[in-house]
Amino acid sequence: DLSWPDHARFHATWASAKFLALGIIVALIAQNALKKAQRWAWWAMLTYLLIGMGGMIPAMLWHGDGPPTRPLVMVSIMVLFMIVALFGSAKIIFSSEQQ
Repeated sequence: DLSWPDHARFHATWASAKFLALGIIVALIAQNALKKAQRWAWWAMLTYLLIGMGGMIPAMLWHGDGPPTRPLVMVSIMVLFMIVALFGSAKIIFSSEQQ
């Protein structure tokens, strides 16, 4: 938003880069460690789901604002898929001999 001060735009750009890096890390965990049924990876993904994605709820409550409807619907669908994937993989991961 060009109406924001330079410092606010700096933080928005920096935050975007951090989210990109986090997305790459989450994808790598999902494609590698989670596929190998490593428990730490399941817990890492749950932490990302609860804090990373779930953090949007208190942010919306505290600030009275949030993303527009279309992005909110997309995020909700992604969260639903993550919940299904985590619960679906829990039995395999926690019944596995690996740790």
